[in-house]
Amino acid sequence: MIFENMDRIVFAGDSVTDMGSQCPVGEGLFDNLGHSYVRVIDNLLAAAYPEIKIRVTNSGISGNTSRDLLERFGRDVVNLKPQWVSICIGINDVWRQFDSPALPDTQVQPEEYQNTVLQTQYSNCGRGAPHHSPRQGRNAGSRRT
Repeated sequence: MIFENMDRIVFAGDSVTDMGSQCPVGEGLFDNLGHSYVRVIDNLLAAAYPEIKIRVTNSGISGNTSRDLLERFGRDVVNLKPQWVSICIGINDVWRQFDSPALPDTQVQPEEYQNTVLQTQYSNCGRGAPHHSPRQGRNAGSRRT
C-alpha cells in the first residue's frame, strides 16, 4: 500500500479542482471539499483503504492560472506539509489567450507555464513529497516522503 495512516494529499489547481470548495483550503465534511474529482477521490480512498485515515485537502481556486498557483503555492500547499500533491492547472492559462487577447499581461505563455509547473514540481513541498511529470511517464520521478 502506498498510503500510510494520516497521510495528507493536497489537490491544487483551478476551477476543475475547486468546484465549490472552501477557499483557500477545503477539507472535511459537507461542501468544504467541493464537488470536483477531489471529492470522488476522497470517497474512493475511504472505500479502498477503510483501515487508514487519509486527509484530503482541496486547494483549488476557480479562475487561477499557473502564475496564480505559483504565487499561493507556499500558503496553500507547502505550508500544509503534505505527503502527496496533485496539481491540475492550465485551463485558464490557455483560455486567457482567447477571452482576453488585448490583455497580454493576463496571459500565460507556454514557456512560463512549463517553468511554473517545474518550479512547483521541484519544490517538493520542502519535504520530498512525490511528484509526477507527464513527460517522465507514470512512475518516473514519483516518490514519497
